[in-house]
Order: sequence, then C-alpha cells, then structure tokens
Amino acid sequence: MPDDKPYGIEASDSYSEAFAALDAGHQERIVRLLREHVRFQPTARYPGLKELRGAWRGHYQFMVSASRGIRLVYRVDEDSHVVRIEYLGSHPSWSRSRDAQNL
Repeated sequence: MPDDKPYGIEASDSYSEAFAALDAGHQERIVRLLREHVRFQPTARYPGLKELRGAWRGHYQFMVSASRGIRLVYRVDEDSHVVRIEYLGSHPSWSRSRDAQNL
C-alpha cells in the first residue's frame, strides 16, 4: 500500500534538458513512472526499475528505452522524503569511485 504522503521529486537542470530532447513516447513513459510509482513507492519493484549495486547502492535505474540505451537514475532521501533525479541519458561511464562528475 502506498504511503499516505507522496515523495517530493527534484530534478537536476541536465535532466530537464535531456527530458525535453526525448520523443513523446519516452517522455510519457517517464511521466507515468514518476506519477504512478516514484511519488509513492520509489524503492518498490516496478518493470524496468532496479537498484544499482556496489558503489552506486542506493541509486535506482529505470530503463526508459532498452533499444536506445536511455536510463533514468535517481536516489531517495528518506530523511527529507524526496526523490532526486540525478541523470537521464545513455549509459554513463561510471567509475568505481562514484565520481559525481560522471553523472
């Protein structure tokens, strides 16, 4: 059962630009994910969503388009009850050191 209080959603400036560049179908897929799932149960199972492991533990990746390799990455701040969208785009070159510049 979803929480009573929805999570707030914050996004980076780069997310907004990347979102605007997507076609309408991919935009709708993201909007549906955020509206129906992430706002209420951001860490629960959902088709195309997985928790990242290793150095990226605590981040969640949603596969927007497998054929185009488009991913949405977010993390959940339980203390402030906010989901922070950190990345939208093709698979980034993440280092094991969690270098934030790669996001």
